[in-house]
Amino acid sequence: MSPKRGVAPLRRTAIVRATIRCLARDGYTGLTMKKVAREAGVSQGILHYYFADKRAILVAALETVTADLDRRVAAAQARGGKDAKTRLRALVAACLRLAVEERAFWIVFVEFWGEMMHDRRLREINAALYERMRRLIGAVVVQGVRAGTFRHTDGRR
Repeated sequence: MSPKRGVAPLRRTAIVRATIRCLARDGYTGLTMKKVAREAGVSQGILHYYFADKRAILVAALETVTADLDRRVAAAQARGGKDAKTRLRALVAACLRLAVEERAFWIVFVEFWGEMMHDRRLREINAALYERMRRLIGAVVVQGVRAGTFRHTDGRR
């Protein structure tokens, strides 16, 4: 039997958020499906309906924290002004603010970094995030160099 229409995305999101809280509190090695189910307020059967295994829920959690970062950075860029210096400051401020406001985010990332060594999908998600950030920062720097705000330098050093 499938869940009521409209409930499934909400429940899935609640489970992923519970996973993030568990990861931040207990770390990857302390994470169990039982703990996630308890934290989310659902049965383990419901948990397994949405996620086949621990790895699947971890992938969803990493996708969620990277999407959160993307949203915050995009919002900061949208309100950060047009010139490169202001845009770069807004981007850095958004990332630092996230570290202060959402401590769990960074704890989860550190937990994932260890697991990425053993999981190709986690590495792909992380690599895509870093590529998006490099492109965004690179575009701001190029804008600043063209405007004379930043000086040209070898970015590989």
